[in-house]
Amino acid sequence: MELFITENGKYRIESLSPTTFPGALRIIRDVFCQDENVSIGSEVNKNLKAAEELLELCADAALDGVSLVAIEINTGEVVSVSFNKIQIQTTDASEKPFFDIFAEERCTQASSRSLIQFMANVDARCNFFKK
Repeated sequence: MELFITENGKYRIESLSPTTFPGALRIIRDVFCQDENVSIGSEVNKNLKAAEELLELCADAALDGVSLVAIEINTGEVVSVSFNKIQIQTTDASEKPFFDIFAEERCTQASSRSLIQFMANVDARCNFFKK
């Protein structure tokens, strides 16, 4: 579903779909996992298995239906992606947020676990459930 066309008319912003999903994963694998500062700092850029684990995280997030892609109109190529995960407020202290569970149960690599724990730490600093 098209949501927006940029002012210069070069890019279309739309919901992630089965058609755009492979291009979105390519962006994460080839750009985010290689060039993003947090990926370099956690050494995901040096660990193919860790990058694959982050792609699994993206696939899980995509299931929520709130992720977006930017498509270059002239080529139809995915040029940017924003994977978004719906977070649910925990009801007691024993419940863990999604990122904590994913890091503990699905990450076998220290570098992917470190990056996801960083994301969880950033999320924990802000309570988006309070006004």
